[in-house]
Amino acid sequence: KRAWQNKRAERRFDVDCPGERLHQSQPPVSLRVMDASRQGIRVCSTVPLDANTDATIRISVGDEKTVIVKAKMKWHAGLMYGLEILQAGHLWGQFIDYLDNQLSNPNRSRPLAAAC
Repeated sequence: KRAWQNKRAERRFDVDCPGERLHQSQPPVSLRVMDASRQGIRVCSTVPLDANTDATIRISVGDEKTVIVKAKMKWHAGLMYGLEILQAGHLWGQFIDYLDNQLSNPNRSRPLAAAC
């Protein structure tokens, strides 16, 4: 087991959600959210991201539902990034609650993760 796995206090959920990194002076960068928890996300970007700055990310969490999260980059490997959520809109908690409830349903289908 890797040391970083032991630091996770929250359950992570496999997801495949489209998102965008927002930046005031540049066009949005497309990304995919690969897994999510109340306190963090793992994303795959289409281009390298600046790992030394906090990120504002818009994530699609359902039909016409988006949430904005402010996050701090914690690690990266190629175009894969781990981010700690610093602030999130109210829908984020509802989204995680929904994922948690889906796990208790034995008939649920597991979301497929996108390839990065």
